[in-house]
Amino acid sequence: MIFYYMMTSQFVHVIT
Repeated sequence: MIFYYMMTSQFVHVIT
């Protein structure tokens, strides 16, 4: 789950 969270966080950061 941590890995998924990290990936999602990075993705959101790129979109922002």
